[in-house]
Amino acid sequence: LPMIIMFIGAIIGNILGYTIFKDIVAAIYYNSYSLTVYTTIWSPYAFVMTTIIPCVLMFVINLFMLTKMLKLSPLKFIRRDLKKRKNRKAVKLPEWKFFTRFRTRIIFQNISSYIIMLIGIAFSSIMLLFGLVMQPVLNDYKKTIIDNMPCKYQYILKMPVEIKDNEAEKYAITKLEMQRDNGLNDEFTVYGLNEDSQYFDIDFSGLKDNEIYVSDGVLDKYRLKKGDTITLKEKYEDKEYTYKIAGSYVYPSSLAVFMDIDRFRDDFDKPDTYYSGYFTDNELDIDEKYVATKLTQNDMTIVADQLTDSMGRMFYIWLVFAVALYMLMVYLLSKIILEKNSNAISIVKILGYKGNEIMRLYVAATAIVVFISLVISVPLSDFTIGFLWRAIMGTYPGWLAYKAPSYVLVEMFVIGVAAYSIIGALQYKKIRKIPMDEALKNVE
Repeated sequence: LPMIIMFIGAIIGNILGYTIFKDIVAAIYYNSYSLTVYTTIWSPYAFVMTTIIPCVLMFVINLFMLTKMLKLSPLKFIRRDLKKRKNRKAVKLPEWKFFTRFRTRIIFQNISSYIIMLIGIAFSSIMLLFGLVMQPVLNDYKKTIIDNMPCKYQYILKMPVEIKDNEAEKYAITKLEMQRDNGLNDEFTVYGLNEDSQYFDIDFSGLKDNEIYVSDGVLDKYRLKKGDTITLKEKYEDKEYTYKIAGSYVYPSSLAVFMDIDRFRDDFDKPDTYYSGYFTDNELDIDEKYVATKLTQNDMTIVADQLTDSMGRMFYIWLVFAVALYMLMVYLLSKIILEKNSNAISIVKILGYKGNEIMRLYVAATAIVVFISLVISVPLSDFTIGFLWRAIMGTYPGWLAYKAPSYVLVEMFVIGVAAYSIIGALQYKKIRKIPMDEALKNVE
C-alpha cells in the first residue's frame, strides 16, 4: 500500500510539475528576463531525483521495517506488542498535579515520535524562514545602499574632463582581484579619494604607506578584522598589492578599498593630476562621449531589484510548501501517537473523562512538544540559514549580508502555533471518535 500511494504521488507530481507548476516558474522568469519562447522537454535528471530515488527509498525503508516487524511472534501481534525489547520501567516523576504528570508520561512513552517531530519541525522551519526572510533581507540591502550612498551621481570618465562645478569632487578608481582558496576571484573596487572628501567621512591622515580602509562587506565576507592584511592583484598581470586594514567604512554596494588619491597615483603609476571621475549631488553637463558610466540610486540597487523581480514569487512558493510540510508532518505524527494510545484513551473514557479533559491530556501533550520544538527551531533555523547564506554567498562576487529581522522570527513562531491549532482541532475530532469498547477488545 505505501508503494501504491508513492507511485500515485509520483505520477501526480510529474503531471503537476510539467503543467501547473511549470507555468508558474516560467511566468516568474518571463517577468524578469528577456527570454525567447521556450519549449518544455522531459528531464531525465529531474525524473531520477524526484521520482526514482524517492520510490527506491520508500521501498527500502518499508522492506527494512516489514522485515524487522515480521520477526516478531504471532502472539505479539495479537497482543499488539510490537516491540522486541521489554518495556522499560516507568520514569519516576515528581509530585506534580495529575494532569501534568499524565501529560509528562505521555511524552516519555512516545519520545521517539516526538524526537522525529522535533527534527521535522526544525527542517520545515528552515524552509519557512527562507521563504519569509529573503524579501526583508533584500529590502534592507536596498535601504542600506540608499542610506549610505556618498552622493546622488557618480561619473566614471573615459578621459579627464574639466568642469565648472564646485560641488563635484574628483576621484580615481580601478579594479583589482582577490584570489580565494577555491580558485575563484572576487573583484574589488579601489577608490582614490581626496583627504578632505566631502562625500566620504574617512580620515586618511596618519595612515602608513601600506594601510587602507575597506568596505564593511570585506570584513564580513572574509571574516577579517582591523590589522589584518589582504593581497590584491591585477586582473591580467602578475602585479600584486598587499595592504594592511586600518579600518572599515559602510559601503554595501560593492567590495571596496579606500585610500588617499595621492597614494592611489603612486601605487598604480598614475600622473600627479590623474583622476577617473566625479562624485556629485548635481547632474553634470558632460558630453556623453566622454562618460563611461553614470551611476545613480537605481544603478546601485539593481542587483536587489533584479533578485526581487525574479525570485519574489518563488519565495511565496517556498513559504506555502514549508507550511504544508510542517502541517502534514505534525498531523501524521500526532495521528500516530493518538492511534498508539487509542486503548488508553478508551479506558479514560470508560473512567468518565470528557472530551475536553482528554484533549487536555493528549492533544496538550503534543502541543507542549510542538511549542518547545518551535522555541528550539526558530533560533536554530536562523543560525542554519546564516551558515548556508555565508557558504553560498562566499562563492559569488560581492556580498549581501544576512540578518533576519526580529519580527520575521516572531512571525515564524506565530505561523507554527496557528498551524498546530488547526491540527489540534482535527485531533480532537479523532479523539471523540475513539469508542469506549476499544479497551474491551484488548486481550492482554
